[in-house]
Amino acid sequence: MLIAGKSVDGLSPEQKIDALQKLPSAIGDKTTFVGQYNIQHKPESMSLAFANKAWEAYSLYQQTNDSTHLEDGCSFFLKAAEQAQIENVPTHQAQCLNNGAQMLRVLRRPEQAIDVFRQSIALALNTDAPFLANSYMGNLQRSFFESDTYDDPRVEELRRQIFEAHGHNRGEANDNSAYRIGQNEAGFSSTHKIGSDYVSECVCLMLRNPKTNRTMLAHIDAMTTPESISACIANVSVQGDNTTLQCRILGAARRSEEIKNNQKDIKNLEKTITCLGDFNVDILSAQIFGEEQPQCVVIDPIDFEITQAYPAKSLQNTDLAESLILVEIGERPLRTAFDFDVSNASNPVFLSGYPVSRINNLATKTVKQLYEKYEDPESPSLQAYDVERAVILRNTYKQSLDALYQAVDQKVLSLGTVHGEDLSRGAKDVLKKCPLYAGENARKANQEIYNIIDNDLFVQGEGGIKISDAALERLRNFKSAPAPSWTTIEYKNESGGR
Repeated sequence: MLIAGKSVDGLSPEQKIDALQKLPSAIGDKTTFVGQYNIQHKPESMSLAFANKAWEAYSLYQQTNDSTHLEDGCSFFLKAAEQAQIENVPTHQAQCLNNGAQMLRVLRRPEQAIDVFRQSIALALNTDAPFLANSYMGNLQRSFFESDTYDDPRVEELRRQIFEAHGHNRGEANDNSAYRIGQNEAGFSSTHKIGSDYVSECVCLMLRNPKTNRTMLAHIDAMTTPESISACIANVSVQGDNTTLQCRILGAARRSEEIKNNQKDIKNLEKTITCLGDFNVDILSAQIFGEEQPQCVVIDPIDFEITQAYPAKSLQNTDLAESLILVEIGERPLRTAFDFDVSNASNPVFLSGYPVSRINNLATKTVKQLYEKYEDPESPSLQAYDVERAVILRNTYKQSLDALYQAVDQKVLSLGTVHGEDLSRGAKDVLKKCPLYAGENARKANQEIYNIIDNDLFVQGEGGIKISDAALERLRNFKSAPAPSWTTIEYKNESGGR
């Protein structure tokens, strides 16, 4: 392994990390950074004057518990929002609407609060600070919860928009041509830009074969297995060609005292460097350990240049894979989100037995109950995000499971047995506990399960048709595809692949 063209094979991991810290960051000036919102008021701002009156009224309410002061505060915030619209200060308008809606909620007027919250969220999503919508969403959900209309369809599209805007909470600009990978995922391409977000103490490993431009970005966290990192590195190389791979590293940011004490950043870096040591790579740049680390990064395979931007093209299965954080424990391999040199398909997500059991538990809960499960008064934005992840997880899993149930029903119907209902129920009871693929392109990845249902699940016994014990064992032991693709099945494009 090389660092800036010099061999470091004899150095310890600590010495290699010290060498990395001396490398340039490769990002340079934050030319794509939008920054946090900044409300600029004119000295004579009426919206600011009304907002100040609203806070004065709210302070009186806190002192006296007289709801008339709360009524006044709500009225002043809504007037402040109207003035902010006239003054063309949309962020302040959104904040005032949000504050007024919260007061309506305390006044037990949830339907009015819902309408005003929706206005504040719509504004926040269309300003240069869409991350505000995350916290507003938590308040909106409380209103639905209190009005006993928590599953109201009016909130579904807003929840989805906020989920997609979640990566903007540090204000990075969009790169609409970059494909996003999530935590514990890798993406491969020779032509398309790849990016990730929420790097924090994780490590973004970027590799490129200069002969082919084949590039990988992997988002490595504390639970990522070293074997899967090595497999992905090997997947950038060309068999029989010892070309030196170019490498860039970003992340391992010390975000808090807790992380410093846990040394997650160091462990993630050491794991990454150890894996790189087995390959012919040259680390050209590294940006590590900074308190103000970029949280979003995009790499371009054509010139291997980094920009600080939010990768705006997010595939459906990446959202699903990230949702697994709610139900997974322990180490897990990097998931290949896509390999555009093989196919333009998004790889389905493999759900092993333990996540399946926990997803089935989520499936019994309404959105209202999910809100209660993930309630976090100190972080309503994270709460809203977790609720949406749980909804995505259970709904996508149910789609795959329902398709398998349909195959069971069709097979049982073709058998023409009088005990068909019992056979169907028994098979479904087993399937809902078994591993499977979910998400886009899951049907093809689950082909082995369909084959078992169609050919082996039902056998003739002494008392008639029964469910095969051997087939059930195969269903329970259904496994993901092997390395280096991990959850990938082989798709080929029209030109025959790479």
